[in-house]
Amino acid sequence: HEYNLAYGTEQGDALLCHIADMARNNFARNACTARIYAGHFVTLDEAEDLSIIIDKVKSIGNTLSSPQPNITVMLIFGIYPVVDRSLP
Repeated sequence: HEYNLAYGTEQGDALLCHIADMARNNFARNACTARIYAGHFVTLDEAEDLSIIIDKVKSIGNTLSSPQPNITVMLIFGIYPVVDRSLP
């Protein structure tokens, strides 16, 4: 929301597309990324090893750059592994 107020909806849309491209390029083809609200996203992905997901998250963090030079885009990730696959 603040980004749109500062730079306009066109630039805000460009940032959202940039984030979507990064998710598409870093997570598995069958992963699902969704925008929950404002600048909050969630991704559902699977991997045999947690380190694979951590590497993907680091890759996104390393490549994210804001389209505007005077604004910082911050990523905060939480990883919630499924430890009991027998649960529905």
